[in-house]
Amino acid sequence: RQSTWGFYLTLVIHMAQAKGVKPVFSWGADPQTFDQPKHDESPSSSPLPSPTSSISSAKQKKKRSAFSLFKHAKTDPHIQQEQQPPAAMTPAKAVAIAKLNARDEQDPKFRSNPLPAKSQFAKFSSSMPMVTGPPKPKTDNMKLFEAMAARHEMNQQTLQAAAATSGTEQSAGKGNRMTKRRSSEVATNSSWTPKPQPPPVIHVVPPSQPVVTISPLSASQFTASISPLSVLLANIVEKYRANSSGKLADYIPALTRANPNHCGVCIVTTTGETYVAGDWDVEFTIQSISKALTYDLALLQKKKEVLAKVGVEPSGEAFNSVKIDSRGRPPNPMVNIGAIQIASMIDDNDFARILGHFSKYSGRQLRVDEEVCASETETGFKNFALAYLLKNQGLLEASVEKSTSTYFRQCSVLINSKDLAMIAATLANCGVNPVTGEIVTQSSNVAQVLSVMATCGMYNYAGSWMCEVGLPAKSGVGGGICCVVPGVLGVGVFSPLLDEVGNSVRGIEICHELSEVLGLSMFQPFSMMLAVPFTQAVILSESIQIVSGVPCAILKITGNMSIVGTERVVAYYHKLYFDRSRVLVFDMNAQVRFDSGGLVLTELFSKTMKKSGRFLIVSMERSSSSLKLHEKLGAEAMIPELSALETKLMSVGLAKPAVPDLVEGNENEE
Repeated sequence: RQSTWGFYLTLVIHMAQAKGVKPVFSWGADPQTFDQPKHDESPSSSPLPSPTSSISSAKQKKKRSAFSLFKHAKTDPHIQQEQQPPAAMTPAKAVAIAKLNARDEQDPKFRSNPLPAKSQFAKFSSSMPMVTGPPKPKTDNMKLFEAMAARHEMNQQTLQAAAATSGTEQSAGKGNRMTKRRSSEVATNSSWTPKPQPPPVIHVVPPSQPVVTISPLSASQFTASISPLSVLLANIVEKYRANSSGKLADYIPALTRANPNHCGVCIVTTTGETYVAGDWDVEFTIQSISKALTYDLALLQKKKEVLAKVGVEPSGEAFNSVKIDSRGRPPNPMVNIGAIQIASMIDDNDFARILGHFSKYSGRQLRVDEEVCASETETGFKNFALAYLLKNQGLLEASVEKSTSTYFRQCSVLINSKDLAMIAATLANCGVNPVTGEIVTQSSNVAQVLSVMATCGMYNYAGSWMCEVGLPAKSGVGGGICCVVPGVLGVGVFSPLLDEVGNSVRGIEICHELSEVLGLSMFQPFSMMLAVPFTQAVILSESIQIVSGVPCAILKITGNMSIVGTERVVAYYHKLYFDRSRVLVFDMNAQVRFDSGGLVLTELFSKTMKKSGRFLIVSMERSSSSLKLHEKLGAEAMIPELSALETKLMSVGLAKPAVPDLVEGNENEE
């Protein structure tokens, strides 16, 4: 029972017993191979083995070690009532089971504790051990899963009773009496004693499933005013929209017709959640951001040749500079000369393949802005010169006309902020589109592309970008920035006003603030926690409870309250409990970790709840996370344990002290 397999088998056994099944397990030996008894008695007439059995004591010891029986359900009268006799059992198996039953009854060291009473889960859950973080003793973990299995059965019976009685007060009282009677019956037959708890002061409405793993929910499934990340994005967009510094790209005439007031942002997580703000649906041309995607396509087709003909070192100069490295090749694929070389290396110089690759990244069919493409072709004399230089070096694999035409068309593809965020999220998700599920590229290529984006993606501003934002990114003179948080999410920003380097002024400010507020930088201490498998928060239990007349939704949470975890919990609450409760309680006394992004989003969510006439209360024991939450939410939103909930509601004016129903001298009348 102290080993890893024993831990999981205990869970399986308890769930089987909850359904009235008595499990039998075999390791290394088939029960059918047990020696047959010499007598002809049936298992039903002679359940115990004959003393004259042909099985020797050595064989018995060997077979007992290979064939074990755990957790007899005979000590629980409720399970005994539900048990059904097996459909078929061979005589050999019956004899083996009988032997082990006799051994368990005679030898205390093989005797297992009975299953905890189903009705005791409400008391047991308050002392439930942590299920995350440092490993706990296996005995504690087994008690946790025993309680979970028992609670699942209790939930089914409670829901059936609630449906039959329509939730009336009279039926609730009857249910409480039945629960007490059943608890007393089980307590007399069980050696498990729950931790003493103060008497409950709440009426519990039947909860849903015992453990809830929250599914991804997009922003469209709940209002943007509730999603804290959507609120944060909207605030940031409005904050920086007033910044009118910078100018439109004028070396391409068609780009001067862009609206300088446009500003939009979108975030897409690696699990497919989407959050938008501002002018996120305004289309613009992808421009130099296309270089990263075409580079990826070329790596898929001919990786060794690409790495031999195009370097990966920052140039330190403008994106359209005429420069080759000491080996006579373009310094990197993110400047124009390197991008033209990459465009010439696509198989058959086929632009349809490039457009199809871009469409896989964005999750929708993209198209070319022919007006912008024609404008680039008419004025792109320097790009033609770069192509001729490559031709002179013997690097260009297609004609100058075909190579430049492919390059101009790839830069003229129309996208919006959501497409940019989807591209970034696909790179963050190791090359798999998080919405369509399509494998767009290889994970090894993703590492290569992100490395070059980190060092060369922002032109000669790349060093400052990594110090301030700390994320791989690629910008374009169309006003877009594609920013990747590996393993977590992608950010797409659009604003057409550019600085002297050629990057979006508002885009840089928005990305800088998101990185600082949410702790997204790869070099921040919290970033080491963002992409681990522990990201998703888990709801251990959930219920609607009436505390002093106030409906409260109580969610017992464990896991990492990161950006993704916090958003999922909020979305789950809005979907199931927003219209049914006035107070939301996060019971976080099971181990919970907050990163900086989760703290910020929780604070925003608390403010949003207050605006809607609701209240967020967090129940958490004193810890580093609780101190940080205390700074963000204030003392009025924090309690050390659930038993203090009623007092907290009274202190903030949400509940009033209970008034006795009986008047002195009228007890008999009542």
